[in-house]
Amino acid sequence: MSEEGGKGANVGDILVGTFGIIFGLCMTLTGGVCAAMWVTLLFPADPSYGAGLLGVVMLLVALGVAALGIFAIYHAVRKARGRYRDR
Repeated sequence: MSEEGGKGANVGDILVGTFGIIFGLCMTLTGGVCAAMWVTLLFPADPSYGAGLLGVVMLLVALGVAALGIFAIYHAVRKARGRYRDR
Protein backbone atom coordinates (compact mmCIF):
# COMPACT_ATOMS: atom_id res chain seq x y z
CA MET A 1 0.00 0.00 0.00
CA SER A 2 1.06 3.53 -0.63
CA GLU A 3 1.92 5.59 2.42
CA GLU A 4 1.11 8.90 0.73
CA GLY A 5 -2.67 8.66 0.92
CA GLY A 6 -4.53 9.85 4.00
CA LYS A 7 -1.70 11.77 5.64
CA GLY A 8 -2.82 14.63 7.78
CA ALA A 9 -1.12 16.88 10.26
CA ASN A 10 0.94 15.24 12.96
CA VAL A 11 0.66 16.11 16.63
CA GLY A 12 3.66 18.44 16.58
CA ASP A 13 2.21 20.52 13.75
CA ILE A 14 -1.10 20.81 15.56
CA LEU A 15 0.63 21.89 18.77
CA VAL A 16 2.81 24.46 17.01
CA GLY A 17 -0.22 25.72 15.09
CA THR A 18 -2.24 26.10 18.28
CA PHE A 19 0.46 28.17 19.96
CA GLY A 20 0.84 30.20 16.76
CA ILE A 21 -2.89 30.93 16.70
CA ILE A 22 -2.82 32.04 20.34
CA PHE A 23 0.23 34.24 19.64
CA GLY A 24 -1.49 35.74 16.58
CA LEU A 25 -4.67 36.48 18.54
CA CYS A 26 -2.67 38.22 21.25
CA MET A 27 -0.78 40.30 18.71
CA THR A 28 -3.95 41.22 16.82
CA LEU A 29 -5.79 42.25 19.98
CA THR A 30 -2.80 44.21 21.27
CA GLY A 31 -2.33 46.04 17.97
CA GLY A 32 -6.04 46.74 17.60
CA VAL A 33 -6.48 48.14 21.10
CA CYS A 34 -3.32 50.20 20.77
CA ALA A 35 -4.47 51.55 17.40
CA ALA A 36 -7.83 52.49 18.90
CA MET A 37 -6.05 54.31 21.72
CA TRP A 38 -3.87 56.28 19.29
CA VAL A 39 -6.89 57.22 17.16
CA THR A 40 -8.59 58.66 20.25
CA LEU A 41 -5.41 60.60 21.06
CA LEU A 42 -5.05 61.91 17.51
CA PHE A 43 -8.61 63.21 17.35
CA PRO A 44 -9.37 64.48 20.86
CA ALA A 45 -12.53 66.30 21.97
CA ASP A 46 -10.35 69.24 23.05
CA PRO A 47 -8.65 70.58 19.88
CA SER A 48 -5.86 72.25 21.84
CA TYR A 49 -4.41 68.84 22.77
CA GLY A 50 -3.08 66.38 20.20
CA ALA A 51 -0.41 63.74 19.79
CA GLY A 52 1.18 65.20 16.64
CA LEU A 53 3.58 63.32 14.41
CA LEU A 54 4.54 60.83 17.13
CA GLY A 55 0.91 59.76 17.35
CA VAL A 56 0.76 59.08 13.62
CA VAL A 57 3.95 57.01 13.77
CA MET A 58 2.72 55.04 16.75
CA LEU A 59 -0.64 54.47 15.04
CA LEU A 60 1.19 52.99 12.06
CA VAL A 61 3.25 50.78 14.38
CA ALA A 62 0.08 49.57 16.12
CA LEU A 63 -1.57 48.78 12.78
CA GLY A 64 1.59 46.91 11.76
CA VAL A 65 1.43 44.82 14.94
CA ALA A 66 -2.22 43.98 14.23
CA ALA A 67 -1.31 42.99 10.66
CA LEU A 68 1.52 40.82 11.99
CA GLY A 69 -0.98 39.07 14.24
CA ILE A 70 -3.31 38.33 11.32
CA PHE A 71 -0.34 37.07 9.31
CA ALA A 72 0.67 34.78 12.19
CA ILE A 73 -2.87 33.42 12.54
CA TYR A 74 -3.05 32.66 8.81
CA HIS A 75 0.21 30.71 8.79
CA ALA A 76 -0.51 28.97 12.10
CA VAL A 77 -3.83 27.68 10.79
CA ARG A 78 -2.08 26.37 7.69
CA LYS A 79 0.54 24.70 9.87
CA ALA A 80 -2.06 23.13 12.16
CA ARG A 81 -4.05 21.77 9.21
CA GLY A 82 -0.95 20.19 7.67
CA ARG A 83 -0.60 22.44 4.61
CA TYR A 84 3.20 22.68 4.89
CA ARG A 85 3.91 18.97 4.81
CA ASP A 86 6.11 17.40 2.13
CA ARG A 87 4.04 16.24 -0.79
